[in-house]
Amino acid sequence: MHYLKLNIASIFLLFLTFPILGQEENTEAIPPNLVLRARVVENEILLRWGVNDRNAWKLGNTYGYLIERTTILRDGNLLTKPETTVLTGGPIKPKPLAEWQSLVENNDMAAVAAQAIYGEDFSVNNGEENPFIQVINQSSELQQRFAFSMFAVDQSFVTAQYAGLGFRDRTIKKNERYLYNIKMAVPEEELTIKEKNIVVMVGGSGLYTK
Repeated sequence: MHYLKLNIASIFLLFLTFPILGQEENTEAIPPNLVLRARVVENEILLRWGVNDRNAWKLGNTYGYLIERTTILRDGNLLTKPETTVLTGGPIKPKPLAEWQSLVENNDMAAVAAQAIYGEDFSVNNGEENPFIQVINQSSELQQRFAFSMFAVDQSFVTAQYAGLGFRDRTIKKNERYLYNIKMAVPEEELTIKEKNIVVMVGGSGLYTK
């Protein structure tokens, strides 16, 4: 996948201008944290999540994420027995590299994410003397992979799905309100990170997080 290096270098300046889901300006003093967003689109809810830490990102790629959905209201009435469903069946992880091929041919963001996750070598230096490229190359390779992956999935939802950071819930009903819960499937001895919740009302305008 060495041909993807050129794509990464070409979007570097764009990368500097966009906020990235889950990435903070200074992560040194911030504990690993999950970020979850939701958007209602016609008859489905798009869920996007991420982490603010490169090591947590790597573990997420290895162990994956679990999503639960709890129905809390129906027809405006609070359910006395909320109905909980595990949407994923098992942990959501990045798709195997072989499944990315057709997507990366027409999607530059998918190419960047695939290289960040699976590339044997990840470098934005193509022998150029561009000072911006030199600056980012001074950071660790894992940080580069993490940052560019989060940038790419923020620009393309299908890329987020392939990277194990996006999910389409097509089993929703317009008269219901849901509580989505996402957590990492990583063993506690390797990482302790709080799960994240978000409430979504289908057909409404409010998204409530905690």
